[in-house]
Amino acid sequence: MHEGAIAESIVDILKRVREENNLKRIVRVRLKIGKMSGVMIDALLFALEALRNEEAVISQTVFDIVETNVKARCNVCGKFYEYSDVSEVVMLCEECGIPLDVVEGREMKRVVVEKKILERNEESAKKIREILQDKGVFALNFMASPGAGKTTVIEKTIEALKDDYKISYIDGDLDTDRDASRIKKLGIDVVQINTSGACHLDADMVLRALEKVSLDCELLIIENVGNLVCPATFDIGAHKNVVILSVPEGDDKVKKYPVMFSVADVVLLNKVDLLKFLDFDVEKVKRELKEINPRADFMELSAIDGYGFDRWLDYLKNLMDKHMK
Repeated sequence: MHEGAIAESIVDILKRVREENNLKRIVRVRLKIGKMSGVMIDALLFALEALRNEEAVISQTVFDIVETNVKARCNVCGKFYEYSDVSEVVMLCEECGIPLDVVEGREMKRVVVEKKILERNEESAKKIREILQDKGVFALNFMASPGAGKTTVIEKTIEALKDDYKISYIDGDLDTDRDASRIKKLGIDVVQINTSGACHLDADMVLRALEKVSLDCELLIIENVGNLVCPATFDIGAHKNVVILSVPEGDDKVKKYPVMFSVADVVLLNKVDLLKFLDFDVEKVKRELKEINPRADFMELSAIDGYGFDRWLDYLKNLMDKHMK
């Protein structure tokens, strides 16, 4: 199918764009495809997905594809026509009765967006890393969908480590301070970021929060907004990305949200105490994670009954000890 060749051409173009603009990542590409282009959109998306694991340039790229109507013009009277469905249309001028010239709808256009936003975000993320390095602070970025148990995992982690390490916490949420209030009861320094509708934290938000939170600590935990899409796009300067997946969400999430799992340094499968009640294939999750991101570590745990938590804590202590040396 020629969609495979088109997908390879898109990858080649993006490689040049990345090199010419010195970009670390290309986050989003918008493609406008005319209804008479002959391109099958589903087949093109399939071809791009097949290349994702082979081509680093699109490993974290979201493709927005918009199908555009056909526009045609009569060269005699100059009248314009627009067609949303050309499958059974004879394109003749209603006034002159002659064939129309198609002026739009056969082409495929590319538009790369979010470049300026990401460039600014990368600059702020770099500043965050410099501040953390200067202060000797190790930072974790926790990401998950709503209801995965992210705050509970963080809560249990802080409870287990707070006597041995100084810990600070930044919470990102659309609204309310409910999660921050829970963590504050543990006796550590807490700063709340309300994103006012934004579905993710960005580096500018975190950079401003660093002016308020205590950096007289060894571990900074950043809880991102509950979402498996947008938070993966924005580097917030943390040393490690922790992605939490829970059993009730289903075992299909790794392939459905490849960008999120491609940026994970460690994936925690939470609520494994529910495995005996639900149809969930752990081996499938591990296999698909390895296909998308072979460098990511994987652990099973339950924040409720404590299963697997010792392994997670030992893993985290080892990371922190390496960072502090």
